[in-house]
Amino acid sequence: MRLNGHKEICFLMIFLLGCGGASKLDTVPVTGMVTYNGEPIADASVTFYPEKGRAASGMTDQDGIYTLTTYESGDGAVAGKHKVSISKQEAPPGNSTEELENIKAEIPQKYNNAETSGLTADVVAGQDAPIDFNLAE
Repeated sequence: MRLNGHKEICFLMIFLLGCGGASKLDTVPVTGMVTYNGEPIADASVTFYPEKGRAASGMTDQDGIYTLTTYESGDGAVAGKHKVSISKQEAPPGNSTEELENIKAEIPQKYNNAETSGLTADVVAGQDAPIDFNLAE
């Protein structure tokens, strides 16, 4: 490929800069338990939204235990303060439009959105204590 002008050189530089991708922020392993009225919640989605960087998410197992992933499986979340959302819905037996509109939330709807959940977490490098959430009405 031959470059004849400034436009081509600018294009090539933008292309090469764009191919490098965004740099990854360091992550801290994060696990914990989610309960609702004291009972473990299985198959719930847990998402941590940092003030800066990529969100981390994970699913709870049968015992309500979750492990977060940001870039690679189980790598955790970026250090810092996070808003948190937790959601769990019971899927209807079929998948007709009417049945999908009647999906039942197994925990209060306010927890589905990090802005309304009231849940926060502080992820600190070197700290390996679990971050648990006990949800209630």
